[in-house]
Amino acid sequence: MRRQFPSFLDAKCLEFIGRTLLVRPRGLRCYIDRHEEELDPRGEVQSSDMTVIPRSFFEEDDKIRGFVGEVHTPGHPLNSFKTVLSTLSDGEDFNFSDNLCPIWAAAFGDSEPLVGASGFREFKKGRVVLGWVIVFENELHLRELQKRLDTMDPRKGLRG
Repeated sequence: MRRQFPSFLDAKCLEFIGRTLLVRPRGLRCYIDRHEEELDPRGEVQSSDMTVIPRSFFEEDDKIRGFVGEVHTPGHPLNSFKTVLSTLSDGEDFNFSDNLCPIWAAAFGDSEPLVGASGFREFKKGRVVLGWVIVFENELHLRELQKRLDTMDPRKGLRG
């Protein structure tokens, strides 16, 4: 059974259909037909941002939880891959600017995602990359998120 907690997007996020968002990988694993393959932690897949264009958003409990899109980053190993991204952090009304969700579940696949038994879209075959990412509109908003997270980090007070 999945853990239930509030993690939803602001309705204004729907305005991003067809627009560009940046996706920064935080930890990804590669699967080929459901068999895990080693991914170089410093390789191109994990070390560079991707441009993703949302095609549609999906809901859970009548609230927007994430989106389905496509990677449009020429030269990136995941260029043209489909993606399913959903918010994970506790919080509501996340957006892609001043209220960034600090962690998203990410699935990138070389096929179309299908609705799985859980009701979420997932990739059933082919090459699939799973893990965690951050989704944002521009670097300024990402830097502001990092500052907010740093001020909440209790370890920061121990450095002195």
